Amino acid sequence: MKGLANFSCMVLMTLILSIQILVCTSSTTHKLSRMEIDVSGAEILGEAQQLRMVQNQIKELETVNVQLRRRLHAASSEQKCLSEKLASLGYLASEDDSVSQGHLRLRGGTNAKRAIVCSPEMSTIAHLSRGLALR
Repeated sequence: MKGLANFSCMVLMTLILSIQILVCTSSTTHKLSRMEIDVSGAEILGEAQQLRMVQNQIKELETVNVQLRRRLHAASSEQKCLSEKLASLGYLASEDDSVSQGHLRLRGGTNAKRAIVCSPEMSTIAHLSRGLALR
């Protein structure tokens, strides 16, 4: 009986020791797998190149944004100038949503029934007409 108890005790101690080894090995492997980062230089260069490409696209979009803001400001100034000129000629300028957004309906002048609709595309024509109207 004493031999069986010693054998059982040895088996139990071996089992406990092997469990401790497994836990320790598992913990070490887990730590190593978290710490190991396998990134090649080519991948880093590829990511850096892609980042530069995106940064260049952002710069291009910012440039386009600035250009569009300048055009919008110029168009707004031109619209204000045209409205003032038309008002000085006796027309009442008002935006009319029924015509469409961006169009200008002009009413008034010497003939109250007269209405002129100018689209934004006609700004060059309006610019030329403005020169003729001032003469």
